[in-house]
Amino acid sequence: MKTFRDIAPAFLENFKTFAQQTREASAKAVGKDGQRGIVAGMYQMANHCDGEKGKQANTERICRAVAALAKRGVKLLACPEMCLQGYFTWVNGDADKARAAGRNLADDAATSSQIAQLRKAARAAGMVLVFGFSEKASGGKKVFNSIGVIDADGKWLGSHRKNPLFPWDFETKVFDEPPKADRVSVFKTKAATIGVTNCFDGSFPETIRALRLAGAEMLVWCNAAVGDPVMGNFDRVPTASSYATAHNMPVVCCNGAAENLSGTSNICAAGGVPMVVLPPGEEGYGVATVNLAAAANWEIYRTRLVLKPKAQTPRP
Repeated sequence: MKTFRDIAPAFLENFKTFAQQTREASAKAVGKDGQRGIVAGMYQMANHCDGEKGKQANTERICRAVAALAKRGVKLLACPEMCLQGYFTWVNGDADKARAAGRNLADDAATSSQIAQLRKAARAAGMVLVFGFSEKASGGKKVFNSIGVIDADGKWLGSHRKNPLFPWDFETKVFDEPPKADRVSVFKTKAATIGVTNCFDGSFPETIRALRLAGAEMLVWCNAAVGDPVMGNFDRVPTASSYATAHNMPVVCCNGAAENLSGTSNICAAGGVPMVVLPPGEEGYGVATVNLAAAANWEIYRTRLVLKPKAQTPRP
């Protein structure tokens, strides 16, 4: 009897086979009766923090990504957390400078010229666009780390405000935190009904369960993914896969790329198989066809949920 102390080579080979088989099966779902195959994309975008100039350059880069991926049939595109202004960390300055940048570059979605550009690009491409930005609210009194959602016709559907913030000065000193009651954000888009999470606030399984119960048929998880650009951020792959498995829905997990961001963006099929995993620290696109029909039946899980667990007396 063998004793193993490493990952079996057969498993690694089978892993790639599972991914290929899943990609092929999902691709066949496009246009087939009773199936809902759509092409999902992610832009593992290089992080740039350079004031108003950088913000405009980031806007133009996202617009170019929308146009390029539209030619590849993408109907929903996810971009990283705070990709419009840039995700500000220690490589850019201290927390006080982060606060100034985050708040001075914040956008009111109704009046922002950059968001107007993104809406125009999404409408021209017929693509749902999900992206991170610093959101000005309450007449400028509050600023949130938000994920904006633009529908395929260019309509602004709203935002998901990061909740909770990651507990470090580059967020807690910069942004306001919404009430806990606002942790669940589901948007009905022309591509799919999506649940949206923002980096750290997507790390809580109870939030993902609530999104699914609220009608989400796909999870879009936008991250900065602070970490090692050489080794990557391994936890985002198995976590996205586990969400896809436990909730039987596709997951698009988009991360950023930079000297302090780890990449490894991924798309998992309903059932949990990763179909695409991007390299660490490198800008690039990820594209995969996901079958939303495969996510339609969740009753085997829903009917067995324990929503109000109670302590049990251990059996002797």
